[in-house]
Amino acid sequence: MSDSPKLLSVLHKIRTNAYLGKRSHFNAANRQHKYNAITGVPVMVLNIVLGSVFFVMLSQDLPSTAKWIGALIAVLAAILSGVQTFFNYQKRFEGHRKIGNKYLQVESRCEQLNANYVDGVIHLEELSKELVQITAEYQNISTECEHLQVSDADYRKALKSKRAKEVNINNNLKPEKIVSLQSKVA
Repeated sequence: MSDSPKLLSVLHKIRTNAYLGKRSHFNAANRQHKYNAITGVPVMVLNIVLGSVFFVMLSQDLPSTAKWIGALIAVLAAILSGVQTFFNYQKRFEGHRKIGNKYLQVESRCEQLNANYVDGVIHLEELSKELVQITAEYQNISTECEHLQVSDADYRKALKSKRAKEVNINNNLKPEKIVSLQSKVA
């Protein structure tokens, strides 16, 4: 019989998946936030320019090229605004952050349970009951975020993160090593 129960291995897998889910969704949120700024700031600037051009048009007669430039700016602003509305970057950003925070809570609970078991605060039966609850919570979060897919790049970035390397997340660690890593990772 092993020194460490199989439950710790299952707990580590849930923690690892929660960590990767958290990082992936935070990466996706950052990407969505960037896209929102890339489309939103030009729309704002173009609309300010348009307002200025049309104000000048009211006060004096402009050459037809200036009117065409104003029309092109209006079309460009409308296109960017349409892209921003269609992809709804702000709503996606908020959704990914919310899911990332939920995964963070699961990850933290897993770390706390591991520490409580190792320190003898809880016993195997209690760990088992808590693990059932955490597994259900993790599955609920995964179901809730089905409409908020992360890209492969977001996931690969999560795998390459500093903490993932510190806990050797890409390898299947033995439960004995998992326990010893808890003190190294903050």
